Amino acid sequence: MMRTIYLLGLLLSLLLSACSQEEGNESAQHFRSWQEVVDSDTLRIGTLTSPEDFYLLRGEMMGLEYQKAVDFAQAHELVLDVQIERSLDSLLWRLEQGEIDLCITPLAMSRGNLERFSFGGIIDTASLVLVQRKAKEGMISNLSELGGKKVWIDAGGAAEVRLHQIEEEIGENIEVVPSDSLSMEELLVQMGTEEGIDFLLVDEHLGQLGMRYFPSLNANLRVSAPIKYGWALCKENNSLKKQLDTYFLTGEKLGHYSRLRDQNSHLQSYIQEFAMVTERVQLTQGVISQYDALFEKEGARLPWHWTVLAAIAYHESRFRSDVVGWSGARGLMGIMPRTGASYGATKEELLRPEVSIRVAVDCLLEVRKSFGDMTDEATQLSFTLAAYNAGLGHVQDAMRLARKHHAPDSIWQGGVRQYILLKSHPEYYNDPVVRFGYLRGKETANYVDDVMSRSQVYHALLQKKNSNHKK
Repeated sequence: MMRTIYLLGLLLSLLLSACSQEEGNESAQHFRSWQEVVDSDTLRIGTLTSPEDFYLLRGEMMGLEYQKAVDFAQAHELVLDVQIERSLDSLLWRLEQGEIDLCITPLAMSRGNLERFSFGGIIDTASLVLVQRKAKEGMISNLSELGGKKVWIDAGGAAEVRLHQIEEEIGENIEVVPSDSLSMEELLVQMGTEEGIDFLLVDEHLGQLGMRYFPSLNANLRVSAPIKYGWALCKENNSLKKQLDTYFLTGEKLGHYSRLRDQNSHLQSYIQEFAMVTERVQLTQGVISQYDALFEKEGARLPWHWTVLAAIAYHESRFRSDVVGWSGARGLMGIMPRTGASYGATKEELLRPEVSIRVAVDCLLEVRKSFGDMTDEATQLSFTLAAYNAGLGHVQDAMRLARKHHAPDSIWQGGVRQYILLKSHPEYYNDPVVRFGYLRGKETANYVDDVMSRSQVYHALLQKKNSNHKK
């Protein structure tokens, strides 16, 4: 889980709490009691977009904190009103003004924040840890040895503040390298697979995942004290806090959400994806899959060769029709339930290959309409695949970013692809022109690359097979 932005609450809260003390009664909080929430049938939650807690994918709201909020609302027969903010400051201001009932973006339980807010539900803890390579020589065992070392960090995050504190404590300079182009996940994968990064300061949850998938790494040295995080609500809203605590603070619930974090971690799936060995493309018994006839039949409705459908199916399910992915995507073609419903297919029907392929073609044709002005077939397909993978909104965000930065907005390679990648960085997904927030852009860019190249290989192999057959 990424907590760097929330750790800044340790600093912000000092200033903000001072302001609130000066303002006195003018800063009084406004809130709805639990009974008022129940009477309205609606729980209003506020959140930031982030890689783990809340994000939008293929038009679906996702994230561990969001799922917890959904479960709580459903258990109490409430409608969930989700309000997305661009900054922690504005999110907390809306909470204090009574415009939302609950902030589900985990907030650091610092002294200042505890004076301003109450906290309810599951309380998580996270420390900063130093990731380093296991080696006979050069392993750091205490903070005093960080002097003179080059340490990579998330630009603008709490790690930078903490490293400067350590410099004061040990009386030596540390070469701090803020990363403004690669995410911490990408840096961790790079560190685990190649040379170039010796020390990396990350959230302990990410550090533990790194050690799980890269045995050469060690993330056991804590660099900060454990910090508590929780959902914030107005200070005197004891009735809502009581309901949150009653629902979440049971052994069963705590165990369930702990397992859910491990099993469905967005960061885990990222590391798995880039740590695994790429599989070779090969035909089996002269055909791509057992679904070739269905691909060819439905693919006749597309302007592209039906091998595009086969490549999508391979990427989404490895040609398994019964797959349900971590995101909820179902079946051979990785269709989200809500998407399936919009094309007349139930969750159960999406596990039938013929239905999954039909819906996929319907969806591709619908998305393609948004790129109808693109005359180059390959370019149009690239944009369509990106929207199929991430959702049309994220692709349109990237196009707006491209225009803002005077880059071509109707070219994939050398244009929009770059801004798809940049949508995983806060300075871009929090840009005012961006409407759909965070995107794990590298996954989408790789998805397009893989499907495009795989479909070309499939097509070439089929042509070779047909040519040999004629001989």
